[in-house]
Amino acid sequence: MINPMVVDVSHYQTFEADGLVKLKDAGYFGVIHKADQGSQSTDVTYQQRRANIIAAGLLLGAYHFNNGDDVATQVAHFFKVATPDANTLMALDFEDNRAGNMSLAQALEFLKRGDDLLGRPLWIYSGNRMK
Repeated sequence: MINPMVVDVSHYQTFEADGLVKLKDAGYFGVIHKADQGSQSTDVTYQQRRANIIAAGLLLGAYHFNNGDDVATQVAHFFKVATPDANTLMALDFEDNRAGNMSLAQALEFLKRGDDLLGRPLWIYSGNRMK
């Protein structure tokens, strides 16, 4: 399947307790959830939802919303918060950020550092900024 059905969530979205099971039953494969932002901010819903996503039988993705902070610090924070296992898709959300944008050079550095830590490629997750 070229375009599997995946939903993007963060602390901005709310859903019913059985919402994840309903997603799976509707044919969705996974959830990509915001884990953190910059070098200090954490999505407070990530850890509990991470467990719920996996328990519902869905694939888990975690994304880091970029900013202009030091790249090494952002990568370390992302991995600490996301706690990836061998099946977690890890991605950099490279979008416009009013609080400060990451440059393209910083994004490439983030991906390289992430690849090295993860032992497999980190993904880039973007919208209008990449276009």
